[in-house]
Amino acid sequence: MNVRGFTASWLVASFLVLGAMTAAAQYAPARLRSGEAPAPPPNLVGWGWIVGDETVITEGRLNTVGGGWGTPGLDTPFWVQVANTWSFEPARDGDVKVESQVLIAACYRPASLAMGPESAAPNVQVALPKPDVPIPTTMVPPVYPPRAVGDGVVIVELAIDASGAISNARVVRSAGGFDGAALDAARKWQFRPAQRAGAAVPSYVYIVFGFRQPAT
Repeated sequence: MNVRGFTASWLVASFLVLGAMTAAAQYAPARLRSGEAPAPPPNLVGWGWIVGDETVITEGRLNTVGGGWGTPGLDTPFWVQVANTWSFEPARDGDVKVESQVLIAACYRPASLAMGPESAAPNVQVALPKPDVPIPTTMVPPVYPPRAVGDGVVIVELAIDASGAISNARVVRSAGGFDGAALDAARKWQFRPAQRAGAAVPSYVYIVFGFRQPAT
């Protein structure tokens, strides 16, 4: 390739990279405004896992729900509760509201202190192939707090930066003595970053942690 051809190719590549960076810089992801913590069904006897990439429309509601992976018998009532009670501040591209995807996950502990092999997180790489949401590569279940009493459900919000790292973790729906255990587990999750227009972008992830009082 001659110098002129190399220069032209370099300029095109530079403009593409700059355009992707500009698009990413103008993008603000959807964020939860309000929502109830979905309780596990009373007949859940084992570990329950749910992972879904859901569409947030410009009005701030979830459009189609239930995509992804879920423990049979748990996923349908979970998504019904989420669809009926959760609302979001929609994503924005500059000053314009845009439709976007959000990752919602859940892990429900059974009424047992044991962390047996059935507590292992599912492999969601195949279930969630879309680049629109951060894909979890490591999902860690919570422990039951030794001083806790009864049941509790906590919602944790994770802010994921453009590298896929967790930049912030906070409880958005508290359950008192279970908050610390939920945050400890959530901070150990690992992600592949979300993408938009071919560029990695920041995003929010919402994880529901359900705790059942261990049987004695």
